Amino acid sequence: MTFFSRLSGGNQELIKLAILVLLSSFLSILVCVLTSVAISEDSKARGIKNRITFAVLGFFFPIPTAIVYLIVRKNAKKIQPKICNCCGISLDNSFAVCPQCGSTQFTDYLIVDNEKHHKVAKTTAISAAVLYVIVLTIGLYMQFSGMFYTTNFARDKNNYNYDNGYQYGFNNDDRDDDDDDDNDGAFDQDDLDDYFNQFGDDQDYSEPFDD
Repeated sequence: MTFFSRLSGGNQELIKLAILVLLSSFLSILVCVLTSVAISEDSKARGIKNRITFAVLGFFFPIPTAIVYLIVRKNAKKIQPKICNCCGISLDNSFAVCPQCGSTQFTDYLIVDNEKHHKVAKTTAISAAVLYVIVLTIGLYMQFSGMFYTTNFARDKNNYNYDNGYQYGFNNDDRDDDDDDDNDGAFDQDDLDDYFNQFGDDQDYSEPFDD
């Protein structure tokens, strides 16, 4: 028998919810990372100038940033640097000679590794979407599980209070019946009946100054 199987039903539910919270948090962070990478790679493939800004916003606000990026990416401001064919550094269009190696052979930025960046962007975007659906599913499950656990807890609490009240009343009856043994010095109904049988009923008692 494992430790988990020895726990009560309520404790098992709490542990399950805690595990789901940790899993959901981890997957949410992973969604943010993948969304940021997807936006960065796609903007790199398209030569968008504000690539870093979109990537940072994609990490902190993945869903809104992804929607905005999909809307504006076609008309976003582009960069048109030149790539040196010898050393591979990026240069502005104003450079006629590479300052690093002295080469004059350049290639347009949008031609270099364009398909590679598109492929990475597509793969990470699909992965982020799948993980986001998983996170939503876990969230819905946690919500319904929490409602179910709260309902059962309230029901068990009411049953516990009812059982305690019933047991308390039952114990009081026992104490009344066994007063001579369990409650020394206390009177119950049997003690009063014995008293009046011995000394007379209070209805026969008369005031000392009555005429």
